[in-house]
Amino acid sequence: MVKYLISACFLLFISPIFASDNCYPQTDKYYEKNIIGKRKESMEVKLLGISYVDILIFNKDHTLIGKIADKTDIKNAAKALVGKWKIKNSKLYITVKKSSVLIPIPNSVEKIVCMNKKMYKAIRSDKTTYTSIRI
Repeated sequence: MVKYLISACFLLFISPIFASDNCYPQTDKYYEKNIIGKRKESMEVKLLGISYVDILIFNKDHTLIGKIADKTDIKNAAKALVGKWKIKNSKLYITVKKSSVLIPIPNSVEKIVCMNKKMYKAIRSDKTTYTSIRI
């Protein structure tokens, strides 16, 4: 009986606290409205012992600015690319117009799995899943 009471408490009182972090599939219009802003990707790259993260800035006019930053100091990010973005059929299309990175950065098409006001999850063409968090 005690187990059931504890379970009920968790379901009734604890779960609403985390409800705002739920991520659900949405419409293209919702994705376009809520992707605007500065975002940090969950995937990181290690180079010479330092972890780097991508920061993408999605503007309302569908321009995109990509930056690379040391994971511990994202305020001092270096501009890496400029491009365009669009969302169609739950897919995020990124077209790179100009890059200042020595390694070529390809255009990409990523399937948006779900989104809320704080983050979105997507799958790249190589089937890797990542999370992009609003900062």
